[in-house]
Amino acid sequence: MGLAASAASLTGEKMQLKKNITAVMLVVFSILAVNSYLPAAYSHAQAQIAREIGETYNKEVSCLAENIYYEAGKESYEGKLAVAQVTMNRVNSGRFADTVCGVVKQKINGICQFSWYCMPVHSNKNKYDWEESVYVARKALEQAIFHAALEIGR
Repeated sequence: MGLAASAASLTGEKMQLKKNITAVMLVVFSILAVNSYLPAAYSHAQAQIAREIGETYNKEVSCLAENIYYEAGKESYEGKLAVAQVTMNRVNSGRFADTVCGVVKQKINGICQFSWYCMPVHSNKNKYDWEESVYVARKALEQAIFHAALEIGR
């Protein structure tokens, strides 16, 4: 097996692992959404895993929402969706970091991939634009989780 084939195999394994993790996240979030709490039957370890997944999800939403806000905060809903799509495409490409936060914060040859990340930004956000950015971020991540779960089910 040549170097290129080995790299392709590793990339495929990495993508499959990412899909498996995403599917687990979908199941946990479904349970949390339906019950709105951790069922008493969960063991301490299961509850801890669910909390950690929830924390990771919230961090990813926050990173994506900030990216949407600072790249397209004053643009239309569709403009915000476009930024979310670019970010998610990079996460799934295998050529960039493999998390939303990793993609948003990534520098290549010292250059930020999203310019706002390397520049000072205002901490006071427009409430409406920020809430719409968070909404788009949640929807984009939910779609990614849903599609990954569909792929695993095939």
